[in-house]
Amino acid sequence: MAALRIAVWNANGLNQRTQEINLFLRTYNNDVLLVSETHVTDRSDINIPHYAIYHTPHPDKKAHGGTVAIVRRHLKHHLGTAYSEEHSQATSIVLEDQMGEITVTAVYNSPPKHNIKTIEYEQFFQTLGHRFIAGGDYNAKKHVLGRQNNYNQRARTPQRHAET
Repeated sequence: MAALRIAVWNANGLNQRTQEINLFLRTYNNDVLLVSETHVTDRSDINIPHYAIYHTPHPDKKAHGGTVAIVRRHLKHHLGTAYSEEHSQATSIVLEDQMGEITVTAVYNSPPKHNIKTIEYEQFFQTLGHRFIAGGDYNAKKHVLGRQNNYNQRARTPQRHAET
């Protein structure tokens, strides 16, 4: 497999941006697009020529949150484990390369009203396997003011997990 071109997009509603995403994919020749905050439901019907589209709606089935993974049809892939909790949604696809399988995941974490615990991040990351890319909107803020430790708690939790 040649190098993959992967992009991440926070849509804040996907249905009204399908043409824009189609143009983006054609312009930048992306293989995979990870879309967060899609507002998709089970009734959403999104089509982009030459791409397979997989989605994970918010568990309450209302049009908020949610994720979509868009992948070129010709790439050898299959749908991975969907993750849909009140605080987080994720859509995973599994691609094959020279080293084996790699999971590529679109992630959306709801705004800070949900205090996501370390154990919840651990449970999520365990669904991804040992080789993965997880991109999207974690709703974590890092203030860049010249101080290394100026993270909010939400930004520190996934960072600590990634470091273990």
